[in-house]
Amino acid sequence: MRERVYLYDAIASNRRRIALGVFVFFTVILLESLAVAAIVTRGQVFAWKPFLLSSAVALGVTLVLFPLLACWAYFKGKQAILRLFLTAPLSEQDERKLRHALVNVCIAAGAEEPDILVIANNGVNAISLARGYQEGLILVSRGAVENLNRDELEALFAHEVYHIMSHDTWIWMLGLGVSAFLPLAFSAYWSGAGKLVDVEERPVFTNLFLREFGLHFLVVCVSFVIVWVILAVFWIPLWAAYFAFVLPGNRDFLADSQALLITRNPEAVVSALKKSDIMRSDPIRGDNVFVNHMFFNQPLKPPGSITGWLIQHLHTHPCIENRLECIASMT
Repeated sequence: MRERVYLYDAIASNRRRIALGVFVFFTVILLESLAVAAIVTRGQVFAWKPFLLSSAVALGVTLVLFPLLACWAYFKGKQAILRLFLTAPLSEQDERKLRHALVNVCIAAGAEEPDILVIANNGVNAISLARGYQEGLILVSRGAVENLNRDELEALFAHEVYHIMSHDTWIWMLGLGVSAFLPLAFSAYWSGAGKLVDVEERPVFTNLFLREFGLHFLVVCVSFVIVWVILAVFWIPLWAAYFAFVLPGNRDFLADSQALLITRNPEAVVSALKKSDIMRSDPIRGDNVFVNHMFFNQPLKPPGSITGWLIQHLHTHPCIENRLECIASMT
């Protein structure tokens, strides 16, 4: 039987993880800045004067870059993630069903009621975003609205509300802002993902550049790829540090347990998990591996894709059998 972790203990643990994340990210950025300084000074970084100069430059870059990334995560991270999705139409009956299920969960949990947005995805899944208790947002897939009954929706919402209450979403915002700023911003803004609008309303930057600049667009693309590779080398260690040291590995077990405590309906929690496993959601637009771990269940990986391989080996979600075993141990 798994050890139970209470909400306030989880909040305290996540606050420590946020502090750890700040330290880890700051250290990684500082070490990378020192490495760049060593390359620029052609290996003379360990000489006394070049070492002091390069260390001062590296520290200055870190002191400037890290707060900028953290501020972007806090103020713009939520909007950037929203741009990866498209909304789906919702009938009044479905809206009432979602709202009633969420209200029941928030009353039982003693939590602020977050907003709800339905995204165009045929699988059974959900994702929670928040900067604080009063700015929560739960994205629910259209497949969840169509295939889950009210009790199962309450189990789904209870899982996501726990992530908001326990500050899991704070860790996600900080981690994504620092470790995945470049790819997340690219997927959200450059690839043509429109801010929760229809496909026709989205700006298609590629066609615009090609029409305006012709063959010069090829030069722009090659230059962009070179810059992208250089910056990717910088962000890969940050991303690895995020998954290795900052992201709590037991977050889904705790959220499932909290859903059981809130709903007092183990059958609904088990049924929601099973349906989410059978009806996996579509891959995220842009094949974005950086937000997969935030979902209720792992989205279906694209066959043969590099990010699909990464997702499989990162183990962003425990398997459904282990999650069901955790619930069974509590009943």
